[in-house]
Amino acid sequence: MSNGFHPGQGGPFAPPGFEPKDPGPGNYVDQHPTRYGWREDIEELVRLIYRRFGGPDEQEMNTYVKHPPNKDENGLSIWLGFETQHLSLDAWGPRGRGDPLPLERHRDIYKFLFNLAGAPDWWWAISRGDMWQRNRDVDLIPQWEGHLREPPEGPPDSDPNHDRHMHLTLLAMEDQLVLRPHYTIRKGVERLRRM
Repeated sequence: MSNGFHPGQGGPFAPPGFEPKDPGPGNYVDQHPTRYGWREDIEELVRLIYRRFGGPDEQEMNTYVKHPPNKDENGLSIWLGFETQHLSLDAWGPRGRGDPLPLERHRDIYKFLFNLAGAPDWWWAISRGDMWQRNRDVDLIPQWEGHLREPPEGPPDSDPNHDRHMHLTLLAMEDQLVLRPHYTIRKGVERLRRM
């Protein structure tokens, strides 16, 4: 960008002039305002996406308050006991939430992430009407395999089918260590920085 803002090269994830808002009444974005904070290895994954796909002129990566909300947990972003706001990210068009991610970019990012070897690993992803979710055994222990299912319902103004944006939630560290017992956030950050 002409103003030097490029999260893929380091520095802040929030675009210039971003002011965090408190949740309030109104539409989905008002109730769940945009944020730009993730676990450190997920931050590095976001930087990698920016580096690989043209930077902030091509897409914006963000999360939001209570991302995603779980109606069974009073709207908090708690799934199977894990808080997911800092594990979840959305890819939108370059103007952020509500700006459609072009179809080709949508497909390219999804394919890149789906084929990216190594941790951090996915818990679930939603793209273009399909949700890929990691399988869990009867004790809810994560497995390597996953399955496709219908995305959950949501308010129409949230783009619940994920036709205009892509969603990804990564594993909490407790689950990540089940799949990769020697994984550390530091190792993940270093590996992603080399890509």
